[in-house]
Amino acid sequence: MAEEVLDIEMIAMTLIGHAGETKSLAYQAMNAAKEGKFDEAEKFLKQSTEEMLKAHELQTDLIVREAGGEKNGSRFNYGSFTRSLDDSNFI
Repeated sequence: MAEEVLDIEMIAMTLIGHAGETKSLAYQAMNAAKEGKFDEAEKFLKQSTEEMLKAHELQTDLIVREAGGEKNGSRFNYGSFTRSLDDSNFI
């Protein structure tokens, strides 16, 4: 049981980390745009979107697993959430 709690805590912290990185990169994009560095701003915004997608996929997987009857994240495979923005139809 303790291992299951640790797993779900690690998943939650990973999700929070991706969300925080999303916000940080978005602010960097805004600051670069304010300075007229639009190519740099676009790079930061793309990175921000990639981090947001990782957080979104992680959260969606947890919701789907819970809806399917799983009570914990002990069988969660984080490796499946490393796709890049180029692999998505998000934008």
